Amino acid sequence: MAGLELGNEINWAPFNGDFPVPGQGKVIGDTGLYSNPEAEVIAAGYRAYMLSLQALRQIRDGSALNQATPVISGGLSNPGAPRTAGVAIDGVPIDAVSINATLNYLRAYGLDTIADTYGIHFYPNANATSAQRYHDLADNALAQCGKYGVSCTVTEWGFRLPSFTCPLNDSNRNNLAYEILSDVANWGSAVRSMVWFDWLSLQYGLYQCGAETATGHLVLGQ
Repeated sequence: MAGLELGNEINWAPFNGDFPVPGQGKVIGDTGLYSNPEAEVIAAGYRAYMLSLQALRQIRDGSALNQATPVISGGLSNPGAPRTAGVAIDGVPIDAVSINATLNYLRAYGLDTIADTYGIHFYPNANATSAQRYHDLADNALAQCGKYGVSCTVTEWGFRLPSFTCPLNDSNRNNLAYEILSDVANWGSAVRSMVWFDWLSLQYGLYQCGAETATGHLVLGQ
């Protein structure tokens, strides 16, 4: 197997029932995880998650076929930097914990001795400037890749298609993907691999209108 990733985006409301819904639209930072009742519930869930991750590591270590398969911590959503408001889905405010605060907390409970690599998800803002996208990677999504000797594995990333009509104009998305791949190359081996999500969907797919798109050719290296 290529990897064993336990959990999906446990650091925000859509995939973690410990968050209240609706929330306040805030992104919790390091201090926040220790300082309010909502965060105490989330932090308790994080500690329970670490017990599950440790059990997965033990199963992996005892496997006859997959002892070298990396254990990937649950892919974390990138809500950006800590702030008091501004996060919403379909107009409903939701809460999140930043990637940095989540990894710092999990590290305090043994993350770096259990996981071989950190799972990271990011979907860059196509409407931002290239500098803003790079700073978001450097300050939020990939800030801890290799910082403590543990690499990251980007198990979800991508850009939406501008439209779903054929013939498809994929040139702008291809340019954006090229930009991100070039930026992430600055991390070297600290980012082990990047997996586009998802290959076949109408919104993000690499195969559209009966053929591989230009972005697919770039991302898949064919």
